[in-house]
Amino acid sequence: MPDHGFEQSTDGVYLLFAHEAYYPAPGEEINTSLVAAASLLHPRVRQPDGARIHERLTRGRRPGEIVPLATLTHELDGGAL
Repeated sequence: MPDHGFEQSTDGVYLLFAHEAYYPAPGEEINTSLVAAASLLHPRVRQPDGARIHERLTRGRRPGEIVPLATLTHELDGGAL
């Protein structure tokens, strides 16, 4: 396997969700949630789905990388994969 300089650990990879503001107000407020990829492996997350998403989310990522949900959706070909 070629060495691309990526660490094998998935520590520090996060999934970024953008969602509607909790308290809509005039302006450009956007709320986001940042979730550690490792949380997808928690037993309360439906498995094996969580593990599959975790694997796709962390494959080839660098520690500290933040992956927007739209990026992950694109990589999964809109759910086809």
